[in-house]
Amino acid sequence: MFEQSSESITFDRAAEYYDQTRGFPPGVDQQVAVQFAESGRLDTNSHVLEIGIGTGRIALPLARHVGGITGVDLSRRMMARMREKQTNEDVRLVEADATQFPFASKMFDAAVAVHVFHLIPGWQEVVKELSRILKSEGFLMVGQNEHTGSNPAFRSLQEAWKSAVPAKTQRRVGVPEEKSETFLTDMGWEDAGAQTVRFQFAQSPMDYFHRLEHRLYSASWLISDDEHAQAMIALTRALEGNYPEPEVPITIDTGFEIRSFRPPQ
Repeated sequence: MFEQSSESITFDRAAEYYDQTRGFPPGVDQQVAVQFAESGRLDTNSHVLEIGIGTGRIALPLARHVGGITGVDLSRRMMARMREKQTNEDVRLVEADATQFPFASKMFDAAVAVHVFHLIPGWQEVVKELSRILKSEGFLMVGQNEHTGSNPAFRSLQEAWKSAVPAKTQRRVGVPEEKSETFLTDMGWEDAGAQTVRFQFAQSPMDYFHRLEHRLYSASWLISDDEHAQAMIALTRALEGNYPEPEVPITIDTGFEIRSFRPPQ
């Protein structure tokens, strides 16, 4: 069982498979990088901070459009994986807690955060720190994949998982799900709009089943072995009852959304 309810969740255990399970189809990473640059009004003089840089799936393509990126993460293994992929991109790595950035005030032209605020119990302090280190005209850009489980193709599996997993372990350690759309504006940030990069990929119900079975997603790290076993029984029933050909890939129409915010003035 993975127990870390009072601390930020790190992704050391996911370093070897993260890119295979969270990556974009070929070419989409470049489209996402362009959209980040446009959303943040970035150019080759811009200095960008990324919180939770991980394996660099956002930072490495984006680095080609900006002056430099500083990435913060708690996982040395994830950052080591990024270094293995890095060629000549100007990306600096810092192992640090996002609730206390080791950076001067008004240092960055923009900040990027992708899939991180729900993993940090002290997310309010992170938001305050972002307001401190961003220039007054800078943007915070929050990126989010549409969840595979919310797609109609996999909804029965996701519903089976939620019905079997205790409600207490479905709670996120960071920003609550009900506040995910409003937590920044609630703290005085200005909503500067959103853009979505649409794309498609193919995945079979059996592949999605195996990812939950092998605990490849962080939501499955917070439950006990017994709870996971019960969830897999429910998933097996859903798989057998709803997918006569579970090995056949289904084309998923999805997207990556980038929401931009200006700090409180």
